[in-house]
Amino acid sequence: NALSLMDIPPPRSVPPFATKVMVTGKFGEPLQGVRRDGSQLLVSGVTTDGHFAVAAESHGAEPFAVQRNGEPATKAERAARDFMQLHDLDPNLAPQVKIQSRTPVGKGLASSSQDPTAAILLIARWFEETWGLKEFYKILCRIERSDYLLRPGRLTLTNPVCGTIEDLCAAPKLCVVGWDDAPKTQVLTDAVAHLDQERLHHASEYEELLTQLRAGDASNVIQVSTRSASLNQEWLPKPRFALALGIAKKYGGGVLAAHSGTMLG
Repeated sequence: NALSLMDIPPPRSVPPFATKVMVTGKFGEPLQGVRRDGSQLLVSGVTTDGHFAVAAESHGAEPFAVQRNGEPATKAERAARDFMQLHDLDPNLAPQVKIQSRTPVGKGLASSSQDPTAAILLIARWFEETWGLKEFYKILCRIERSDYLLRPGRLTLTNPVCGTIEDLCAAPKLCVVGWDDAPKTQVLTDAVAHLDQERLHHASEYEELLTQLRAGDASNVIQVSTRSASLNQEWLPKPRFALALGIAKKYGGGVLAAHSGTMLG
């Protein structure tokens, strides 16, 4: 499953800003839980539009580093360096990566995964390097629990700890009307990792929900996401969950929550 990014020529003989990538985020998760064996399962695929995308540009005249909105992006730089080391690429020949992002942190919009994803994609284009989907995700998950953002329009099952991925099915077209249910709160991914153990007593139901989700039609996705969001109220409750559920029932929809964030829709 190797993909080539040779469609854009490397900026060897053109001015800076010649290489640019854009990565969209995601809104919550249709399903997040654990299996009976205690391993994590996370289904991603509900992508956001360009409003919560990050753009990364190359600045070839400067030493290699990664910045986000003008500040050092430590995790994104580490991901890019890990990629270069894996592919035997010389960081001294790499450009400076500058990421511009409007995605708020700690909300469930994949901000912490967008930056390293964009950094690796840009470096791969700069060096005309090919890469594998599984390899790419493992790099991210070695740094922290990460979202998989490389298959927009598909539902993807991942284990965000060990970095495994599985393509489930096409994502149905859904319109999400969402909001930040706790504007003054940031939920850090590593700070809620302990919740996996608490979710374990619902493991059988999570596996049943995963089986249902594989059907891929809108009705099943809505049912699964609503139930998963409801289960998550036990650990990271959304203050306006009852309001969202009432609106959903009135209009024949469902609820989609950021299980490790504050977004609700």
